[in-house]
Amino acid sequence: MGWRRVGVLVASLTAGAGLLAGCGTQSGLALARQSCDHVSTSIRLYEQAHRTSDAARASSLLDRAQAQLEQALQLAAQATSDDGSWNALMSALQENSRVDEGKLIPSLEAVCADAQSDTPGLPVTPPSNLPTEPGAKPSATTTTRPITYVPSAYVSSGAPTSPSAGLAVLAGGLRPRA
Repeated sequence: MGWRRVGVLVASLTAGAGLLAGCGTQSGLALARQSCDHVSTSIRLYEQAHRTSDAARASSLLDRAQAQLEQALQLAAQATSDDGSWNALMSALQENSRVDEGKLIPSLEAVCADAQSDTPGLPVTPPSNLPTEPGAKPSATTTTRPITYVPSAYVSSGAPTSPSAGLAVLAGGLRPRA
């Protein structure tokens, strides 16, 4: 067998091994979605626990909810390892060791809604009642506040950095906040 054939054989075996190795792996999105399935189950169990008057049943449901979050965390860590954009999911799940699940539900639902969407990772379309023209006023149903922005040069100059001393982003550009 000539060197050329050996090279082709080695290249073929290497490519085949790569394909076989890839068969057992899942994408970060698939892992995030599996994690979110556990999150959904956990939230359901958590809410059931808080609706029941039987203390023993509530304790059992909370234990099962916690177990679901632990499984979700393992999958979220794998998803983040594959695709760093799922770090928010993993981070929210890690907070469960310090924060009651009830306080985490809104952030977990938001991250999981993104994972379960048809276009995960893409920004959500802003509400239609926001102004589209510079200087236009929002509709009456919009509740907005100026966004406080303090540039790093402003902070490093020793100037006060409280929100009232910062700059507000307004339709006309950056202007000192009154």
